Amino acid sequence: YGQQSVQPYYDGYGDEGAADYGMADLSLQEDALTAEEAELDQLLEEERRLASGSQRRGRGVGAPGRGAGRGRGGPGAVPVRNPSRAKIPMLDSQSGGSTHHAAPTQAQLRRHGSGLGRGSERVAGSPSVAPSVGYAPSIAGRRSASSRDVHFTNDMYKPERMFRGQAAEMLGTDTGNIREKMRRAGVEPRDHLKEERERLKLIAQARNEAQMEAGAVQELRKHKEEALRSRSRANAQARLAEMGVSDYDAGYGEGDGGDRGGRRTTRKPAAEMAREAAESRAAAAVPARHKSGAVPAYLQRRKAEWAEEAEAEAARAAHAAECPPGLRIVGDEEKAAILAKLDDERKKTEAELRSLPFVIKTQRAQAQKDKLEARIAEIEGAVAAYSKPKVLVPEDA
Repeated sequence: YGQQSVQPYYDGYGDEGAADYGMADLSLQEDALTAEEAELDQLLEEERRLASGSQRRGRGVGAPGRGAGRGRGGPGAVPVRNPSRAKIPMLDSQSGGSTHHAAPTQAQLRRHGSGLGRGSERVAGSPSVAPSVGYAPSIAGRRSASSRDVHFTNDMYKPERMFRGQAAEMLGTDTGNIREKMRRAGVEPRDHLKEERERLKLIAQARNEAQMEAGAVQELRKHKEEALRSRSRANAQARLAEMGVSDYDAGYGEGDGGDRGGRRTTRKPAAEMAREAAESRAAAAVPARHKSGAVPAYLQRRKAEWAEEAEAEAARAAHAAECPPGLRIVGDEEKAAILAKLDDERKKTEAELRSLPFVIKTQRAQAQKDKLEARIAEIEGAVAAYSKPKVLVPEDA
């Protein structure tokens, strides 16, 4: 029946009648159970009569069959009384097993409500322990276990799986992406791809810098070797000039080499060739010698260059033995230029210091004076360092 069947009874009695009906609910249920028990007793009696009649007909016809006596109410069935049968409430198959009772009539309500007037005593607000006389609440709109999909899982009813797609993006209910969760929580997710690109960029930059440094070192070494070679050649020429050999290339590769010069010429007549051969033999009888007993200039030049290179190599070896890796010894000329520059800086700083007032009254003047005095002390320390016989500085300085 539900609420629709009970509502007319409330309309006839008002608020107090509804309260009286709640108190009389137990009595109405007892009447309904009594009626149901009487109905069940009648049904049991009918079944007994039918069973006894079938048994009598079976005895009169002949022996019972193979399946006789096995079915309920069949031939040979012995009626057994179930004392608790009348006490079991009837179940409504359409309501899913909930207890169903007949709705009370208007006469029953008036009979039970007549003794519960306004002046009668009752316990106010006491809850009713009797089952409801209406149907169970409707569960329409909710999928039951029998109507679920074949491949049903509990994950289908999780909140994060109920809203997907464009609607989920609009409502902000899509929680499947952990990075989106972090952004909504105010935490910026880590960009691993960007970090990897920056790392590779730094590696490439370091490699390029290393290659550039290696190229600069190679270029510096090449320039040093070229300068050493040119200096050795100049020293060799100076020595040859002191020895009186002005043209050190004299006697090296003399002769014009004839008029052939590697070019193809026509063949001369045999008589002319024989005459030239005789002249050449006559000329070869007295060999032409240039400064007999003197070493050729080109050999002297090569010997001087070899000696200069050997001296430079020995100097480099001595320098490498004296200097740690990455340092070099400052030469005398460079040392003198540095000392002269330091002397000029000291004179200029001392002049600025003398231009300050004799009595310092402001903090700014005191700071300027301290700065100039520190500069003079630094210059004096550098002069003392470069005044030593051997000064080591970084190789790239």
